[in-house]
Amino acid sequence: DIQGNHYTIALKQVMGNETHINSNLKSLKEKGFVNYFESECFEINRRLSMHFIGKNVLMEQWLEVVNLILDPQFNCPEKLYGQQYVALLEKTSKNAFEDSKLMDKHSMESEMIFCLKKCGSMRLHLLASLVPRPNRLNYIRAYQQYIWNTVASKRIAKFGLKPIIGDLVYAPASGGCDAVSDENGTVLFITEGNIHNYTINDILLPLPGSDDTIYPSNEVAGWYTDLLLMDGILDFKERIGSYIISGEYRLLIRRPSELTWKFVRYDDASMNLISSDLDRLLNRREPCLVEDGAFLGLVLEFNLPPSAYASMTLREIVKMDKSVESSPDTKNEPSTSTFFESSDEPKEKRIKLEVN
Repeated sequence: DIQGNHYTIALKQVMGNETHINSNLKSLKEKGFVNYFESECFEINRRLSMHFIGKNVLMEQWLEVVNLILDPQFNCPEKLYGQQYVALLEKTSKNAFEDSKLMDKHSMESEMIFCLKKCGSMRLHLLASLVPRPNRLNYIRAYQQYIWNTVASKRIAKFGLKPIIGDLVYAPASGGCDAVSDENGTVLFITEGNIHNYTINDILLPLPGSDDTIYPSNEVAGWYTDLLLMDGILDFKERIGSYIISGEYRLLIRRPSELTWKFVRYDDASMNLISSDLDRLLNRREPCLVEDGAFLGLVLEFNLPPSAYASMTLREIVKMDKSVESSPDTKNEPSTSTFFESSDEPKEKRIKLEVN
């Protein structure tokens, strides 16, 4: 019955003009943030995102699935398959298959390597069986979420922060003749007659699934098809059907509730700026804050509903891309650029985080 989560977060060694930081925070409170799935839903490391594996699971490209899973495990410099991969591992480590430092002997990865060594890459049904069903489901969900993030970016980039005819919204309790229902809820299409009742905060985007997910009745619906076709998936419902992963509807914009913040000053860079629950239980001393301290900190408190991410809230505050695709050595999608207006301050003067 969880209604959401309450967060208390401290940003340490903040650099920037407090006036502009306050402006960012007020914008967040009033406008909210794009309700992306956070980058941790996708990232395995800086070179690979989980949705790539999910796409190949759906396509039943099991050799590619295995190589994608093993590649980041050993930082393989290039794509290698079957016995080539095993040869590289043996060259890299004389005890590649026994060395407990490399991996758990009973892990999915070690089972894959053993299978490749013993059977080569021809017996794909064996490779498929080495990817446990829970792992497959997680990879496919990451692909669902990637599709949603990509459509969300394009929706705001093209149509801005306003509803358009054909968008989806949740239907009021009374429903009405225009309401359309599936197992995930009751939704309405925005029409010329009701568009004045809604704002960008009401707009829903669906995640594609194995059920009869309802899509917007406008250009946005075609973007889902285009993205799937680009990945070679002609019938997503058929591909995902055996996994019974339902679609759902997700608000495009979220606003944190009860958002408050305060600036603090402190001298000790290693000091915690907020007390944990354990600190309070043990009656530990409160953080030693000083009015003219050398460092600036920002302490925030806010609430979010389930499946909304604090990392995406912070991203809107700091105006920095926290995702894997922002790394210069990757070209992964989706793009997660901030769409709300940023401060006019030069980029280097905006609020930044110093990693301790």
